Amino acid sequence: MYKFVQPIYTLVNRYILADSAELIQSGDPFFKETVRIIDEAKEIIHLQTYIFADDETGRTVADALIKAANRGVKIWMLIDGYGSKELSKAFVQKFIDAGIRFRFFGKLFSGESVSAMRRLHHKILVADQQEMLIGGINIGDKYHGTAKEQAWLDYAVLIKGDCCRMIHRFCEMMYDKKIYNWEKVHLKQPANGVQVRFRLNDWVRGKRQVYSGYKYAVKNADSSITIVGTYFQPGFRFLKLLKAAVKRGVRVRVMMGSISDIPMFHHAETWLYDYLFRNGIEVFEWNESVLHGKAAVVDEEWSTVGSYNLNNLSKYKTIELNVDIKNAEFSKNFNQHLTTIFEEKCRCVKKEEYLKKTNIFTRFRNWIAYSYYRLFMVLISSRE
Repeated sequence: MYKFVQPIYTLVNRYILADSAELIQSGDPFFKETVRIIDEAKEIIHLQTYIFADDETGRTVADALIKAANRGVKIWMLIDGYGSKELSKAFVQKFIDAGIRFRFFGKLFSGESVSAMRRLHHKILVADQQEMLIGGINIGDKYHGTAKEQAWLDYAVLIKGDCCRMIHRFCEMMYDKKIYNWEKVHLKQPANGVQVRFRLNDWVRGKRQVYSGYKYAVKNADSSITIVGTYFQPGFRFLKLLKAAVKRGVRVRVMMGSISDIPMFHHAETWLYDYLFRNGIEVFEWNESVLHGKAAVVDEEWSTVGSYNLNNLSKYKTIELNVDIKNAEFSKNFNQHLTTIFEEKCRCVKKEEYLKKTNIFTRFRNWIAYSYYRLFMVLISSRE
């Protein structure tokens, strides 16, 4: 049984009740919900994301937003200036002409970005302060899938209820470049619901809530830890927590991708395999498309889903938002979903097989990639 403790009585630390919380996978399920939420919005929409692509998927979402604006819905869009730097002026102008309040977050070397590495990495859509999507899925064909390419695997959570007012306030704070107390919004909570907690990582504001949540969950796990770990490069302390969990008898499984949009990063991930094997951590590789998910399930009672990657870039530089869900039904279903993927669509990587397929040259390449990554992280962030 996962051990939960209420640390202090502030909304940022204690769980609040949502009317409902539903896991949504990338591909058609996510983008159908995205368009539906926009189409049904009556008063106000906030959309904030790292990548908004000018492709078929991006144009579909853009058309829905413009239609909503034309029927009187007030819309604010905050899009990362680096992740979406390829958007043309003409594409952006369509939003502005429709009356949508649009701006880029922190063009490189701007005062808002503070450093080139501080990016707006969270992905949020909230409508009428009562319904929202929070996760790791950007807006573009890669995340939707095409006739030639399967969607990158990722997740979001569809949340309904008055708790959405908190994230609406958070989006206002980000758009207005002001520090609002979004964590203490007065909420009307249902008599029964799903316990959720919104967690922010933003080094400028001294927030490392997502990372703290991961650490606490791993330290207190009793039976199982399942991690969807794209760009999986946790620090030494976190790896030791996983090692300690295995010694307590906890089953630890990590999903990584065999296909990567950043090959060098994949080589760095592969260098960790030996450590994971030696410490009884099971490794599974997703083979059907790029893995882009960032999530975890502990003891089938607690889950976290969002934009936060288990690496120092998310920990120390980018702005990330996750939702923690303390609900046995949600977590059990999510864990079973991942187990099905492990069994049917992943390859369980065994130490003996891995050693046979690698040689001194590939291992040296992987070590170089890992060492380069670690040096890069030391240069841009604090040491762990």
